[in-house]
Formats: sequence, structure tokens, C-alpha cells
Amino acid sequence: MNRSKGRDTIMERLATLETRFRALGVGTDFMVIGGCASAAYLFDDVGIDVRATDDVDLVVPGRRVARDQLLSRLANCGVGPEAGDPIGRVRVEGMPVDLVDGEGQWLESALKDRQPFPGLELSVIDPVAFVATKLVALKAPDRGAMRAEPFVRGYAQGSSDLEDVIQILGGIGEVQRQIVSRHDAMVRFIRFELVTHLVRSGKGLALVEGNSEPDAVSQKRAERLWAWLCSLNP
Repeated sequence: MNRSKGRDTIMERLATLETRFRALGVGTDFMVIGGCASAAYLFDDVGIDVRATDDVDLVVPGRRVARDQLLSRLANCGVGPEAGDPIGRVRVEGMPVDLVDGEGQWLESALKDRQPFPGLELSVIDPVAFVATKLVALKAPDRGAMRAEPFVRGYAQGSSDLEDVIQILGGIGEVQRQIVSRHDAMVRFIRFELVTHLVRSGKGLALVEGNSEPDAVSQKRAERLWAWLCSLNP
């Protein structure tokens, strides 16, 4: 996958989205989650780029009624879904934008700890909370999860959610340090998921290596990440 312009592509999309939302009068008080959030993070190695996703995922602060009110307001402005789009998706200048309410698992606490998105008015999910939400997504039956062995649910190769998790864990040492040192419910969930569904799956090393770039530097980073994962206590 060519990611040489991944971060630039994401920034252009989000800047376009901000401009359009301001023009519609709906403001920019949204938290970026999903793959686009990676463009906001400072990686330990300067050369790491990120995957440019096709859609933008935004959390609308508040409960589901706030999200639904926003969807209604956008519809009145002529901004809505295309045929076959999932609930909560709108098209902004052709760009698919998924609007999520703040009631999802870990999203309510993530909204309290969100960070400014560098260069934008939007905010972005904290990278530790990002990992937690991606691990939740990996448990969904349509996102690549598979039964590895009795009582152990493993992850399948080719999941973009797993790719994002591995990139953040392998590329940001501070995220690793927080996952080891913190003992709040969200971080305990992260440790349990990583140990149970990745380390003990019987194919964790292959998944870490396969979801990392094939160059020697990236594979060495994957090797270090695997050693760290194996040291975790759930």
C-alpha cells in the first residue's frame, strides 16, 4: 500500500469538511476517530506515514439524540446519505462522513480526554482511547474477527482496524507506556484484548509482521512490538 501521501490526504479532507460544516452553520465541535485520527499523532520515527481511509468518522458530543438532530439539520441543508449508505452516514462534497453518537463503548470517556487536532478546529481521540475503540471494532463479526480455537477469539489478517492498532502500538512508545502503567477500566480492557486475542491466538506474530510494512526498519519495529506484547499481563 502506498502511504507516501496518506497524512496529507487526510488533512486535506478534514480541512474541506471543516470549511463545509462552517458554511452550513453546524460548527466543528466533533472528535475525529477511525483511521483519520492517526494523522494527528506524533510518531517516534519521523518517516512513518498513515493509511488514508476513504471515509471520515466523527463523534458528535452528547447522546444519540444529538447525532440524530444533526443528521436532520444536515438533511434540511441538502446533505444526506446515498442509496445503500449505513445509518449515520452523510456525503459532504462526495466524501463519506460517518457521524457517531458519544454513547459507544469508551467514546464517552474519550470525549473527556480528546485532544486538539493539530492545524484544525476539530478535536481528535487520544491515541490510547483510539486503540481501545479499534479493539472494540475488531470484535464485530463483520470486521475480520474469527474463531481461532475454543474460548479464544483471534483476529484475521487483512483487517484495517488491526493494521491501525499495530501502527499506533509500534510507532508511539508513550502509548505502550500508558498501557503498561495505567489501571483504569479502558486500559485493562486493552491489555486483556491484546493478550487474549492476539498473543494467545497462535498467529499473533504473523499478524503483527503482516500488518507492518515489508521494509527492514518496519519489520524490526514489528519484532520489538511483538516482544512488548508478549510481556503484557492482562
